[in-house]
Amino acid sequence: MPILKRPSLLLLLLLGACATAPSKEPTASSFQTTAQTFVFACSDSFEFVARTDNKEAWLFLPSGTMQLPYTEAGSYRDDQTHFQIDGQEASLENSGVKHLGCKNDRRQAIWEHAKLNGADYRAVGNEPGWHLEVRSQKSIILVTDYGSTRHEFRLPKPVIDKTSRITRYQTKESGHELSLIISGEPCLDSMSGEEFSSKATVVLDGKRLQGCGRALH
Repeated sequence: MPILKRPSLLLLLLLGACATAPSKEPTASSFQTTAQTFVFACSDSFEFVARTDNKEAWLFLPSGTMQLPYTEAGSYRDDQTHFQIDGQEASLENSGVKHLGCKNDRRQAIWEHAKLNGADYRAVGNEPGWHLEVRSQKSIILVTDYGSTRHEFRLPKPVIDKTSRITRYQTKESGHELSLIISGEPCLDSMSGEEFSSKATVVLDGKRLQGCGRALH
């Protein structure tokens, strides 16, 4: 799946791999806060990521990244490409080749959306549902209680143990204290059964949250 390229200390030191990105790359600041992200799989097995708002669409295709202006009613086009979106479905015509019956994978779209918003690492957990993002080497954002509570912390310098493949963060903000431990070992989500490349332990003001995560770049 096409991705954006952004430096990731977590990826380089914890997971030890880096993906190749298209030559034309937007940054997180290229997108409006109201933008939506989709991961489309078409009837001909063609897959791509789309990021849209009411001004433009960014398409992350196997051949590269392109930007299309908004024209009308969910339609984005230029002289060679026409992207049409209707809810969770879309079609794409690029250089005369049509890809029809494209349907959004909502679960994967959540992770792509986080990445395009500047997240380098994302973790999730259950009971109650929570998620955490380490964003662009600047902040840690923790959302708990099924989305009702949000905490943001300045990103501290990590303590990294390369031998055990463990990265630790310890930070305080606005009277709250956060500890994040990322362990580079396989992790299985307790509800969905999805496999992840790392375990994440979060302690917020003494309350422990256990989950799974992955580097996004």
